Amino acid sequence: MATRRRFVLNTVSSAAVLMAATPLGAAEPARLEETDPIAVALGYKNVAALVDVQRFPTYVDGHDCKGCKLFQAAGGEQWAPCGVVPGKLVNAGGWCAAWVKRA
Repeated sequence: MATRRRFVLNTVSSAAVLMAATPLGAAEPARLEETDPIAVALGYKNVAALVDVQRFPTYVDGHDCKGCKLFQAAGGEQWAPCGVVPGKLVNAGGWCAAWVKRA
């Protein structure tokens, strides 16, 4: 019985330490602003229809981040990480010059 009691106490103690070490309100990454230098260089817009087609002639109507291979949404999130912009979230309805068709 002493072994089972030790196991339970160790398990509860370990769980308490892990819970204390994990922040309750872990902040999600910031959303990419159109004024961010990376966004400006890529021609990123939160709304794909607002892309300057004179400056970015590769833009095609209907192409947006949710249809891009680099958009890393786990489900149907409106904002998700992008492979080109580490540490920031991009809008599913946005677009940038790094757009690659999702397979």
